[in-house]
Amino acid sequence: MTNRIENVLLNYLQTETNHAILLRGEWGSGKTHYIKNTFFELAKDIKTIESGATKRYRPLLISLYGAKSIDDIKDRIWLKLYPILENKHASNALSLFNFIIKSSDISKLITKEGFVDRLFENFEKAAKEINKKAKENFKYDNFLLCLDDLERRNEEFTVDQLLGFVNSLVEHDNNKVILIANEEKINEEKFKEIKEKTIGYTLHFEQGFQQVFENFVKSYDTTDGFKLFLKEHNTIFNDIFTKDGQSNVNYRTLKNAISVFGQIYHIITTKGFKSKALEKIKETIFLDLLKFTIGICIEFRKGNVSYNDKKDLENHDIVIFAQILGKESQKDSYLMNFIDNYIKNDNKYHFYKSIYEVVTGGCIVDIELLRSELRKNHHVVEGEIPIQYSVYNKILEHDYLKIPDEEFKTLLQDLKKYALQGKFLITEYPTVLYALFRDDNLLNLSERGITNQFIKVIQDKRSEHKHHPLLAKHYSPDPNYPLSKFQQKLIATILKINEDAKKLEFDGKITDLKQLFSTDFTAFFQQFLAYHYQHTGHFSLEGFSGNFLYSTFLNLTNKDKLDFVNMLYFGFLDSLFSLKCYELDIFEDLKKKVDKKVAGKNPKNNSTTLLKKLQEVLDKILQKKGRQSITQNVQV
Repeated sequence: MTNRIENVLLNYLQTETNHAILLRGEWGSGKTHYIKNTFFELAKDIKTIESGATKRYRPLLISLYGAKSIDDIKDRIWLKLYPILENKHASNALSLFNFIIKSSDISKLITKEGFVDRLFENFEKAAKEINKKAKENFKYDNFLLCLDDLERRNEEFTVDQLLGFVNSLVEHDNNKVILIANEEKINEEKFKEIKEKTIGYTLHFEQGFQQVFENFVKSYDTTDGFKLFLKEHNTIFNDIFTKDGQSNVNYRTLKNAISVFGQIYHIITTKGFKSKALEKIKETIFLDLLKFTIGICIEFRKGNVSYNDKKDLENHDIVIFAQILGKESQKDSYLMNFIDNYIKNDNKYHFYKSIYEVVTGGCIVDIELLRSELRKNHHVVEGEIPIQYSVYNKILEHDYLKIPDEEFKTLLQDLKKYALQGKFLITEYPTVLYALFRDDNLLNLSERGITNQFIKVIQDKRSEHKHHPLLAKHYSPDPNYPLSKFQQKLIATILKINEDAKKLEFDGKITDLKQLFSTDFTAFFQQFLAYHYQHTGHFSLEGFSGNFLYSTFLNLTNKDKLDFVNMLYFGFLDSLFSLKCYELDIFEDLKKKVDKKVAGKNPKNNSTTLLKKLQEVLDKILQKKGRQSITQNVQV
């Protein structure tokens, strides 16, 4: 496609014309990069027409982004020609030069020693000298002027004004103008009316992936080693960027993905993994990180994910459930779609916070975090990958059928051996069971016997298990993908252990919170909030009693008493959530004790006033969310 465009543009330079050319294409398609890095290299050797083969075109790329007028364009052209103005003076004194810049041939003021202002200490004196020596109007001749971002100019700058300026250039002095735009974003009817008078050809810009990729790698400022890596693995980019038969590659997304991964590649190659086990699989790691990086870059550019919205990309258990229950069981998962589009292999997926935050938050690569993630994802223990996980990973590879028969049989026997030795996490045992019995049970095992043995193993390991809040949800039965009764039995055991772990963790947390309530209410309040919002999404007094709250309240400082009253008000009275029955019991018990205390003889002080305020809040909570409220909710 670009060969056709190249031929038309080169012919335009070598033919006498009085019109411009419009190069149109979608944002991110690589129009600007092609003009700047490919076409300009060809154009600089083209001799201008009517110059007697003595002059060549002067290529300039000018962005119209935010341009408000023709004078604005002239300023930008001038600063492109003489960047010394921009670097040394434009920010504080360009206004002094506006009339000179737009009317003078400053080229006559450039000497062997440099710009004339070097002779003056004061910029204003230099301006007067330039004005004195400027004897003729600045001439736009033999320019190849590429005006980019046509659709992004300021609304004040009308299209007829712009094209009028373009027309004045192309009709005189061998000037050539190429307008670059996403024409679909130009909604002005006026443009459609008058473009035929100024624009001779409209070229639609498209590049095939291979050409885009090769052009970028060629011009990319990086090490030879990284360029070689990109060339050797261009098929990964090709497969992802041209999926679903799309013909036009988004150049900006490709550039961003390579740039981000370049940071990762360079920091690893220069600072290393600091792990011999990881060094042995460096190439595999690089490919996995590359696919993850490309996927996040594309999804972020599409607006599907953000720094705070990771969807379910961190929930690796979805992959395990998909392996056991079948991919269709997790078809609504964003993660599984992400894997299908970018990773291609369930067993190769890992979430990397270190990379995700670079892409979505503009952070620098945290090499320590990345190393930690790699050690965890590849099960590195004391610098080595345990043998059981080497076996586990090989068997669960998507191309495991390529493994020779005897080798694969040995791997299955080893998998069984390590599983019975308790070498895996409890949640990994359903996957192990699935691997042993898929493909017609190659080891001729008894599913009943193996399942019972696995259950004994995981019960012995129950103390190692940490509660997983989503386990029950993902293991919920799907009638479309029924499990065998042995798989169901194994999963039921795991879910029971998971619930026991939840209770154990809860009891431990409540014990800690009660201790803080008595000793450090501020710390209690912070941890109380964090814990309950993380686990339930709202306030909860589960695990407390009315008697404990009452006796502890009496011993708090007045400041902490007030904070506790406010916590009840905003956490329960002002909440959209209904009270649970056990919470109602707690509030009723607490209120009885407070009522009795208030009814007795109490000194007139702040402590008594705070006790009455607690009584008022409890009254309101029970009136609004008491037994009647719960009954109404049940009836509804």
